[in-house]
Amino acid sequence: MRLSSVPALALPLVAAAFALMCLPTPAHAGGKAKAEPGTSRSPKLFLDEPESLFEVRNSDSGFAARASGRMSGFSGTSDLLHLELRHKGKLLEKIPCDYSFYNTEAQFAEFVCTGKQDFKLAGPIEGLLFYWDDAAEKSYLVRTFTATVHEASFNGVAKWVGTPDDLLGAAYVRHIPANGNRGLELMFHFWTSGEARGQKFRCTVDGKKLPDLEGSPRTGAIVSDELELDQQVNGQRQTVKWTRHRVVLSDVVHGDKATAIQVLLGNADTFDQHHVSLVDHPGQWVCDVRANGAAGRRFAFTVTPEGKVARHPSQDAEGALPSWRNVSQLAVTIPADAPFDQRVRPDELKKSMGFGLPWPKDSAELTAGIPSKKKGTVEPKRGKK
Repeated sequence: MRLSSVPALALPLVAAAFALMCLPTPAHAGGKAKAEPGTSRSPKLFLDEPESLFEVRNSDSGFAARASGRMSGFSGTSDLLHLELRHKGKLLEKIPCDYSFYNTEAQFAEFVCTGKQDFKLAGPIEGLLFYWDDAAEKSYLVRTFTATVHEASFNGVAKWVGTPDDLLGAAYVRHIPANGNRGLELMFHFWTSGEARGQKFRCTVDGKKLPDLEGSPRTGAIVSDELELDQQVNGQRQTVKWTRHRVVLSDVVHGDKATAIQVLLGNADTFDQHHVSLVDHPGQWVCDVRANGAAGRRFAFTVTPEGKVARHPSQDAEGALPSWRNVSQLAVTIPADAPFDQRVRPDELKKSMGFGLPWPKDSAELTAGIPSKKKGTVEPKRGKK
């Protein structure tokens, strides 16, 4: 199969070369016992976690798996990617991945792995993403995704659904680079399990309040920015949508102010009337993300004297995976009433920070803002017609 298109994520990285391939999975590539960790290779193989997705595509005929994202360290179009779907350690399906290779200074690929088979199984599943380095003839395990599948019911008919309850606790900010006369903005990445439109950021710096900052939503998903749980409980329909947000603060600029004025064709005398330059506001930032009159997230981070959001210490802690360039992780607080969310499962949030990725060892600050009480729909289960 060949994809009709694999749209690039809406980030200003310019591709110098492009290749789209639909790949068979060689018998010798990706054996679990043979594969080495992706971080052991040079260059290291790792994902841009804010853009990673592992989806349980549910229906009454069973579930199919799909993974997508962006990988750093990709070397060329002769290399291969595939996903191994496992249930309780048993291999269910080997899924070849389509990818787009971008031969820029920071070589990377955007990929999609779409399962073809439907499975009527419940319980935890894994999706192991393998990279085959054709030049070295070596296999590497890049990422292990996890999800939980439930057998639910709709009008008495069984359907298999996923509950990605570990997505809400992690958030990131990306420093968008200059691109022509645009860029130098901040893009915030986070998930909610409910509506959160028309967001604005209400921020303080070392306790001093700034004017409210308007958030602008951006798209850019390879396949999807929504995951859905749709079921029937006691005759009533219950639907939860987990939504991935990319919110740009268009009036905020990072880095050197003189460079920003030049790039954005600004007037040095009036630039500060229309922009907030991070370099003018170093210190401890706390931002409440607000929508519909309520704050649904609080992000805490440090801005350096150079006008950049500092990397969180956990990103460099022992055992932490490499991070995508220009991406910093944020400390997140979810309010107890979680106005942005229909469903919150604190135990799942404390286990991992998205599709089974473990929290790093130095993560006490990152998990401190997880609420103590759960919220939302009952657990999916098979009902009667």
